[in-house]
Amino acid sequence: MSSSRQNDVSERSSAYWLIEQVDNHCLVFFRGHWQRHGELPSGQWLIRQLVSRTDTLTLDGSQIQSWSSVLPALLFTLQQHCQQQGIALLLKQFPAGIEPVLRLASQRTQGLEHTLPPLSVLAHLGNWGLDLGSRVGRFMHMTLECGVLAWRVMCSPRRSMVRAVDVLTQLCEVGASALMIVLIINLLVGGILGFVGLIQLQQFGAHVFLADMVGIAMVREMAAIMTAIAVAGRSGAAFAANLATMQANEEIDALQTFGVRPLEHLLLPRLAAMVAVMPLLYIYGCAAGIVGGLLVAVSSSDLTVLGYLTRTGHAVDVQHFIIGALKSLCFGGFIGLVSCQIGLQAGRSAEAVGRAATAAVVTACIGVITLDAAFALLTYYLGV
Repeated sequence: MSSSRQNDVSERSSAYWLIEQVDNHCLVFFRGHWQRHGELPSGQWLIRQLVSRTDTLTLDGSQIQSWSSVLPALLFTLQQHCQQQGIALLLKQFPAGIEPVLRLASQRTQGLEHTLPPLSVLAHLGNWGLDLGSRVGRFMHMTLECGVLAWRVMCSPRRSMVRAVDVLTQLCEVGASALMIVLIINLLVGGILGFVGLIQLQQFGAHVFLADMVGIAMVREMAAIMTAIAVAGRSGAAFAANLATMQANEEIDALQTFGVRPLEHLLLPRLAAMVAVMPLLYIYGCAAGIVGGLLVAVSSSDLTVLGYLTRTGHAVDVQHFIIGALKSLCFGGFIGLVSCQIGLQAGRSAEAVGRAATAAVVTACIGVITLDAAFALLTYYLGV
């Protein structure tokens, strides 16, 4: 039989314990003032040191002079660990109010375990559907509210809170700063379409129609989609992160305190810039995609630059440009609205800023593809 005695903290502290261990039986004496404002010993240290090398743990609270909620919390943590490790826990001579608190906490924990069974697949699907419906409802509400605010701004621009400098700043951020990434993405997509199409068309001796395929595909579909995805990953994430940071720093609350409407002052300039710039970026992306297909066609076949551009001019109609421009306009409005909504509704922490940026990009990309599918069905049934 052996015994040991050790202190976790100095006895001069306001709260401390003394430990005696005999073989596999451990006795801990709690002493002092166990208050929140005092210097408290580490409960995690006690768990690591004792729970792993004892079969019976006895806690003696006869010499506790005062206590607060921190003591029941520590005892409850020890109780949970002892139950998990199969260790017998005994409480001796603790103050009268502690054992009822521990009993109530144990009952609440057991009650939660019985009343919250694991959700079924159908329940998960139902929760997902309700969450999706709630998000769509909030998005539609904010869209209508922004439409009303935009109408008021156009009717009385002098009384609005939209500043021209904010709009110009966002135009530069969304438009001019995104030219390089839009150029690279659409140039590569046009080259990929040209390379894949050339391999297939050469089997039938129809490589002259490569310009038709690349031109129509870029103008009608790919330029609008790829430009929107690039802008969503760049400017959409920036919108969400910027507004989420303002939300975390309580800057939006400060604006509301001064009587400034956040939707009008923060959202409308970003939305106006996005809607105005997206059709221009789309045309720029169309040109980049056609040039990408041109480079592949000229370098890999006997097509000339003049012949390729001539075929492209005959194949691409104004109708294709109108469809693509309408798509890019809708894509820009959707990206601006959903990114700003996610940013304005983010939590008030640094982690929430990252989640808002990620959610904005994911939601915007999924929404762009969904809108493009809707456009494809609509143009198919309209015969355009």
